[in-house]
Amino acid sequence: MHVPLISTDPTLTDRRSQLHSDLDGADLLPLPHLTATTILGGGDPDVNTLGQLFATQIASTIAARNPEEKRLLVVGSGLRKREVDTEFFLSVVEMVMECL
Repeated sequence: MHVPLISTDPTLTDRRSQLHSDLDGADLLPLPHLTATTILGGGDPDVNTLGQLFATQIASTIAARNPEEKRLLVVGSGLRKREVDTEFFLSVVEMVMECL
């Protein structure tokens, strides 16, 4: 997956951190201007959707921490089809963020 951290809408790019804080404390919601795209292969649509969710959430966290960040985020997940609960999702996002 890849997620451009630059929005095509300049008004959203300038307000990234403000948009994140305007979500009434719902920090788990990704920023509205971030869109993940599958770049390698097709695969299972359920796994692609899950990978896009992880990539968008990681990109949102990076953008909220550093509103000046403009690089392209590339995420390779290696996910397999399985049930993913909230605890698993949060632990993966937290683990990735500890590496940054």
